[in-house]
Amino acid sequence: MRSALGWAGSQPGILNAYSQFITFTQLPFAGRPGFVNDVTFGNPNLRNERAREWELGADAGFLGGRVAAEATYYDRLVSDLLFFRPLPTSTGFSRQFYPIGTMSNKGLELLLKTTNVDAPNFQWTSTMTYAHNKNLVESLTIQDFQSAGGYPNRIRAGEAAGVFYGSYAARDCVTGALLTDSLGRYRRSNQTADMGATLAIREALSHGTCNDSLNAVIGDPNPKWTGSFLNEFTLGKKIHLRALLDGVFGNKIMNLSTRAQNAGIASNSKSYERELLPYGDPRKLPPGWNARTQGIFQYWIEDGTFVKLRELSASYTVDWPGVRRYFRDGVDLTLSGRNLAVWTNYSGYDPEINLFGTNAGGLQSVQTTAADRGFDFGGYPIPRVWQLSARVTF
Repeated sequence: MRSALGWAGSQPGILNAYSQFITFTQLPFAGRPGFVNDVTFGNPNLRNERAREWELGADAGFLGGRVAAEATYYDRLVSDLLFFRPLPTSTGFSRQFYPIGTMSNKGLELLLKTTNVDAPNFQWTSTMTYAHNKNLVESLTIQDFQSAGGYPNRIRAGEAAGVFYGSYAARDCVTGALLTDSLGRYRRSNQTADMGATLAIREALSHGTCNDSLNAVIGDPNPKWTGSFLNEFTLGKKIHLRALLDGVFGNKIMNLSTRAQNAGIASNSKSYERELLPYGDPRKLPPGWNARTQGIFQYWIEDGTFVKLRELSASYTVDWPGVRRYFRDGVDLTLSGRNLAVWTNYSGYDPEINLFGTNAGGLQSVQTTAADRGFDFGGYPIPRVWQLSARVTF
């Protein structure tokens, strides 16, 4: 058994406190070099971000060490959470570093390692991992807000950080059926020009419980759990094989790439072509279908669950006498491949992609990587890589 309890603090930098110390941003004007103020407004009243964390874990071994298990539960609470809050452009700035509230992370991590075969000339081990994290914005000192990047991620009390917040397709509160207009198009929740949509939502309130807000939480880009499965094989003393599967489960992705491709901006916008098909064709879409769905963000939310063949490798030790004459332990040759296959229902190129890179979630990073995550918008998928390497010991 093991346990730990600790407190830590994060001190904001001077650049976050005083705007006069923030560097200027280069902005050419009329063909000449120019500079403008940075978009961040200083906050001299900043205080340290404080974190309290405790964890409880256990390690166990069975069958003479052939089976090993680890389990860890953790609880982390961050107070005076430092975050960029958006500012009205009338201030001359767009954001300010500010202690916005309290956020918690609670989770469970499990590991199971087994020695399946342990023979003189053949060994086989397996390692399985499971991780679940529950993120929650416990409270806010300001109103909930959309990230300054302008994307529909929201910091909202009672929700995970960065949930998708936006328009949705209205539904009947009794049957749950999607509401459509006379042309068969979805009714958009926040389209003020289409008063029928808003009226349809509010009229349905008299028949049951229904969401009558113009916008709502429409998805969570944070995964429910992640896991991996590693198998390693050793044949004799020279051959080593390794195969790693890992996966992310339960997260949502906003597929803005497909949304753009269906906006009629290219000759191959097939969904627009379907509006022009003759009536009676089962593939036909109602006139104006694409224009309506462009504004329903919920329509572009997809399940981002995936499993990847993350790594496959084979190593061979060359220890011939002529080789060992120059290299003490011979030469280890390894052929490895990464991201070789993916299993997913996501319709885009790669469910692991993120418009803002892999730093999404870092509180000290720029605003568009602090909460904006789960976006697929014209990014390149993670490449499939093959690598040949040699390791020598002199």
